[in-house]
Amino acid sequence: MIFVFKNTHSVMKCSKLCYNNSIPAKIIPTPRGISSDCGVSIKLKDSGLKNSLEELLQQNNIIYSIAE
Repeated sequence: MIFVFKNTHSVMKCSKLCYNNSIPAKIIPTPRGISSDCGVSIKLKDSGLKNSLEELLQQNNIIYSIAE
């Protein structure tokens, strides 16, 4: 599951939130088939944590979309 953002700043904030909350994720280049303003995305390693990450992003006012 890939979380896509509008800018690199949001990707970095998401990465930090994942790290601080023990959510396994990594920064990856945004796949070509996904339309995005940003060249990097976050890949969630455990799709079972999707709701937890979404809640954190919403609490921190980070705009995102999900590509599966």
